[in-house]
Amino acid sequence: MRLVLELDGSVHREPDQISHDQNRDANLQALGYRVLRFTNEQLQDDLDSILEAICRLYQTRAAKL
Repeated sequence: MRLVLELDGSVHREPDQISHDQNRDANLQALGYRVLRFTNEQLQDDLDSILEAICRLYQTRAAKL
């Protein structure tokens, strides 16, 4: 699995940017990437949750192999 971690600032809440991000995510997924998005605030305030989400993703994938 190829993973893209996206850290989003406040601009990513704007409708035009949301649409752009959705298209970009779809293109990356078509190329075999998995996209996980987190806000800058999550990174600053709750890094543990981000790390747990990444670990869960890989644990789930390993269980399927």
